Amino acid sequence: MKRLAILVTLLGLVGLLAACQSTPEGNDEGNSSASSASSSGNLEPSKPKVEVAIEDPANDYYELRYDGRLYVVGSAESAKAFRAAPHLPYTKTHIGGGPARETLVFEIDPKSDDLYDRLHDHYMHIARTRVEDPASSYWEFLANGRIYVIGNAASADSFTESPHLPYTKTYIGAGPSGETVIVEIDQDDAALVDRLSAAFEQRHGVSL
Repeated sequence: MKRLAILVTLLGLVGLLAACQSTPEGNDEGNSSASSASSSGNLEPSKPKVEVAIEDPANDYYELRYDGRLYVVGSAESAKAFRAAPHLPYTKTHIGGGPARETLVFEIDPKSDDLYDRLHDHYMHIARTRVEDPASSYWEFLANGRIYVIGNAASADSFTESPHLPYTKTYIGAGPSGETVIVEIDQDDAALVDRLSAAFEQRHGVSL
């Protein structure tokens, strides 16, 4: 009888031991999941992507946005290479020269200024929208290093195709960053220039 009792006790101990041995494995699985979740939360942030802003093959002109900068290149080959690996071997940089005051980087040819001159001239002649508020009949464009203020949709549409206004009032150096401001005049609406000038002043906290 004593032997039977001892045998039962031994079997109980063996079962208890087996149960104790299974517990750490369960904890290991839990720790593994927690570790995996923790590591997934520490993934490196994704790298910025190259975005095409303007693609103009007819003029061998391309603008590419990358990491907060605007890059201007002069061939389809350069644009393709930049999209694959965002780097230009030779550049000329204009800090704050972009339409949204971002850094502007031009591709250059170290043996000739022709490439830079061509790209810069083309860049300066593109009308870029700064403010578009059709509900208030108010538009601002940046072109030729100047800010143009326009008061009707027809003029705004025409300006995007050819940055020119027939009748204007000019304020030299009056822009928020010292740009010349050119305000549209409508010979059939004498109040237009005053309305646009007042709206510009209010938007930018300047005096024309």
